[in-house]
Amino acid sequence: MMRCSKRFVFYLILMTGALFLSCQEKDTKTGIFSNYLQKEFQLEIPEGEHYFILLSRLSCSGCVLEAQHVLLNYLIQNPHLVPQFTFIYSDKENANPILVQKLFSYYDSFSALEQLPALTDNMIIVKTASNNVKEWIFINSENVSTFIQNIL
Repeated sequence: MMRCSKRFVFYLILMTGALFLSCQEKDTKTGIFSNYLQKEFQLEIPEGEHYFILLSRLSCSGCVLEAQHVLLNYLIQNPHLVPQFTFIYSDKENANPILVQKLFSYYDSFSALEQLPALTDNMIIVKTASNNVKEWIFINSENVSTFIQNIL
């Protein structure tokens, strides 16, 4: 009888630990991104669904220029969605100037953007809702159209 109870307690502790770690990972992404927004721009993650477009100096210029162009055309055709997007960039050379003017835009002059753990060499869209990071979406010229179809 005692053996069964110990096994049950062991599995209960194991499952609780796994649940805690999975929640902590989500909170870590939200915490890191929230701290970045607050520290660099005094911004908060909004309650409603929102998309932060991140363009770092590590970006492949050909990939991100085409992706920005497709995204810009989509937002021009759907101006009601413009308030749901914020553009944060540390790469002035590859940032589409029309996109910078059209969206709420912030220039990361200290390149703190490059310190975010999920950043790679292309554009990232951080989807947020309910004051939390929901998803990091890596964007390039090949998958930007899929991203747009998914937000319709």
